[in-house]
Amino acid sequence: MKFRHVLCIFLLIPAQGFSFSFYDPRSLPIHEEQALWIAALGFALILASRRHSGIHAVMQQEGNGPPLSIGFPNPDLQASHLDILESMEMGVIATDRFGRITYLNPEARMLTGWSLADAQGESLSEVLRVCEEASRDPSGNPALLAIEDETPLQERNLIMIGKSGSESLITLSSTPIPGEDGQIAGAVTIFRKSSCDPSLLWQAGHDLLTGLLNRMLLNDRLIHSIESVKRKGKILAVIFLDLDGFKLVNDNFGHPLGDLLLKEVAIRLKKSVRAEDSVARLGGDEFVLLQEAADRNEILACLERIMSAINASYLIEGTEVSVSPSLGISVYPEDDTDPEALIKKADMAMYHAKQNGRNRFHFFEQSLNRQSGHDRKRRRSKRYRKTSFCSIISP
Repeated sequence: MKFRHVLCIFLLIPAQGFSFSFYDPRSLPIHEEQALWIAALGFALILASRRHSGIHAVMQQEGNGPPLSIGFPNPDLQASHLDILESMEMGVIATDRFGRITYLNPEARMLTGWSLADAQGESLSEVLRVCEEASRDPSGNPALLAIEDETPLQERNLIMIGKSGSESLITLSSTPIPGEDGQIAGAVTIFRKSSCDPSLLWQAGHDLLTGLLNRMLLNDRLIHSIESVKRKGKILAVIFLDLDGFKLVNDNFGHPLGDLLLKEVAIRLKKSVRAEDSVARLGGDEFVLLQEAADRNEILACLERIMSAINASYLIEGTEVSVSPSLGISVYPEDDTDPEALIKKADMAMYHAKQNGRNRFHFFEQSLNRQSGHDRKRRRSKRYRKTSFCSIISP
């Protein structure tokens, strides 16, 4: 439920003052840590929302900036409750509707390395620099994401890069706040530091041989990519790639050389796509790429680059080998809207390309759905047992 933790706020901060309740609107128990997290967000929302009449507190900013006037929606909430926000062991940052910072509490200042005076008016993405925990791709401005979607950004684990360049793992959530006219006026972002080692997270989300995303992180990236193209009005290509001839390389030269070949294929795939596109290795010689595109022409251009890159010969430890790619493509939202179904349909299209001559690509079509699940499983199990052509030139 999208607004569940927002609804909890009204129980945690009732009309008669501040108190804790450990139950949500449907009377389901939540942990104390969750309650504290929700309470922090509730206080932050109160501080950020200045559209209410009632008691106003004045907080002196650091430096020589003007005082910050903060309004409470209910006169029963005393100004002394500001001390709770100021002493919270969670960072709280309020922004306007453009994602520019209007307030940081002391914990946020300590974690980011920014003073309130320096941070005010800056973009949240400049002060709170975050990247994905496993891929290390930039995560964007969480406040703007919440504002654009007009819904809370669910709690996420991210890597924060401080002003000094230091890195730490944080848990972050961002929630839009309404203005007097009912339109979104800004957002509140809260975050806390985690004790996890970022390097362990990288290993958990990546293929150790090639450094590409692994299946787990691919699934997460696919979900986020679908959300992204929804917002942008684009389409998403799920490209399933299988190497033709890889088994023969392993059989003739052994797995160590085959592993080196896979690493070179990974490098070429990364160079064939944009930095914001995703490349994953599922295992063996199977790869999946995700590409956001304006139309199919953009997808076709990417496919041609991939075909050209993979088809070029490889020189591995003095041995020249050649492999080719068979590609299958499914497109969101045309072919499906479910992440798992999109990967399966791209896999089906890839196998169709392999059946029809290899070294080619094929877009998913509904006729492929007529093949039974048993037949698809049988064909998939035979994929690596078939003899494949591979040109090998040894000095």
